Formats: sequence, structure tokens, C-alpha cells
Amino acid sequence: MFEEYDLWINAVLALAACTPKNPKPLAAMLRGDTPIPPGIRDALAELIDPGKPEYLGCKLVLKETGETRKNLRKLATVGGVIASANGKHSATSHT
Repeated sequence: MFEEYDLWINAVLALAACTPKNPKPLAAMLRGDTPIPPGIRDALAELIDPGKPEYLGCKLVLKETGETRKNLRKLATVGGVIASANGKHSATSHT
């Protein structure tokens, strides 16, 4: 149990505390089947939307790639929601 927690901690720290930042260990852990401990879930939430007071001192920022809008539209359509460029959403029917 503690060994798995250490793997998660090291993966988060590789992204949040190392220079240069290395997202690969965290991405590998997220793609794997090792359960996410509650403390790690909280750290990921802090990276996405830091609370007050911030304790990690950093925030994830999405950077679009050339295929972002096309791929997100495909994903949203499959998921039942179509996101428009102006940020409004419309539900689609799958019946």
C-alpha cells in the first residue's frame, strides 16, 4: 500500500516539483490500474484548480495542439454533448 502511494507521490512531484517538468510518470500512473489514493486525488484537484491557500504553488494549464478542436468535437459528440466554439453546449440524442 505504501509502495503504491510512493509511486503516486513521485509521479505528482515529477510534474509539480521537478525542473524541467516531467508529466510522463503521472500520465503512466493515470493510464495504469493502480488505484488513486485520496491524497493524490486531492493533489490532482489542486493542480487543476488550486484552493486557498495554494499548497503546491503551481497550476496545470492546457495548451491546445493543432488537432484540439477537431478531436474535442469528436469526443463531445460521442459523449452526447456538442461543445460549440462560444462555450455553449447542446445535448444530442442517442436514441
